[in-house]
Amino acid sequence: MSSRLLRNVSEAAPAGAAPAAGDAAKRRALRDPVLFVVSTLGIGGSERKIVRLANALSARGRRVALAYLNEPDALAAELDSAVPADNLRRKGKFSIAALHRLHTLIELHGARAVISVNLYPTLYTGLLARLSRRSQHVRFIASLNTTDLGERTQKQMLLYRPALRAMDELIFGAEHQRRLWSARQLQGRSPPSRVLYNGVDTEYFDRTTVPAWRPPDWPRNRRVIGAVGMLRAEKSHDHLLRAVQALHRSGLDVGVVLVGEGGQRAALHRLADELDLSGRVHMAGAVRDVRPYLAGFDLFVLTSTAVETFSNAALEALAMGVPVLSSRIGGMPEMLSEGGGSTYESGEIGALVAKLQEALDPGGDLLSRWSRRAREVAQTRFSMQRMVVQFEEAIDAADSSTI
Repeated sequence: MSSRLLRNVSEAAPAGAAPAAGDAAKRRALRDPVLFVVSTLGIGGSERKIVRLANALSARGRRVALAYLNEPDALAAELDSAVPADNLRRKGKFSIAALHRLHTLIELHGARAVISVNLYPTLYTGLLARLSRRSQHVRFIASLNTTDLGERTQKQMLLYRPALRAMDELIFGAEHQRRLWSARQLQGRSPPSRVLYNGVDTEYFDRTTVPAWRPPDWPRNRRVIGAVGMLRAEKSHDHLLRAVQALHRSGLDVGVVLVGEGGQRAALHRLADELDLSGRVHMAGAVRDVRPYLAGFDLFVLTSTAVETFSNAALEALAMGVPVLSSRIGGMPEMLSEGGGSTYESGEIGALVAKLQEALDPGGDLLSRWSRRAREVAQTRFSMQRMVVQFEEAIDAADSSTI
């Protein structure tokens, strides 16, 4: 059935869809074209990253296009006018028509590299990767942002695994993630791969460009601990509230600002009341511009007990010169390996309290040392410019080393 499907896809491409030979010089002048494939252009971390990456690659003179399987497409408005975005109009669980449209777009744009983002788009590009073996003129890459797969996705790996193995290369967001995928999901049989850390725009995330915000009724000398992200159970914000209660009882004047919305909001409100912290916990909700809040933090804390591949929110804090204290999960030890903060054992509230006491000790200078190093780490290791250059290397690479 697979060979018949691939034959149908090949025959579905309209005559003349491939660029004429005379266009080759123009394509070379603009560098090899690349097509990104995502599930949607709804507002989310992975989607926003790809939009920024597509815009940056286009600004560097590369021809870039983007395809998304279906709506929502709110982020399409943020794409540069030189980056076309096509809705593949997927219908049902798997759409043959969407697969046909994607094949046509690859030919129409003359794409030399096709980068699918996360698993479901890779199911489509994996089928086309098998077809491309006839000509070897397209490089297929899968960029994977997740580490901890849910039970349902684990069962679907029977479908995803062959698609991933059909890729010319896999891109992971952290070394920890790459090791887990190689051993557990790909069972030791993986195509070549590389690790590309997320990048942050250090010009945009610069605390000197925005006024700092903090709750106006809080004392000026109160230490502000902040967190940014969805209020979900696996983020374990309750651990932070319990740690703040312990700090308050020890005599430290601290408060928490939570930026984000989610299903745990009401439960966290109740817990703050139970812990007698109602005057020390501020829930800002969802905000369009997180920078003023980050600028008002003395310390950014990530308490997640689910695997975080490589937190964009933590990167943005580092770029703003805010030190990061994170649970020791996923790629977070890699992010903080050269300073700018520290980690503690995930799920251990006592270890979190101890780290916070050490960082916030009025007689110590640990927090100020972390703060000075935080922005340096963002600029030297995790800048958007560095990520763009590394993606270009992946797009242009002829070979890669295996895991």
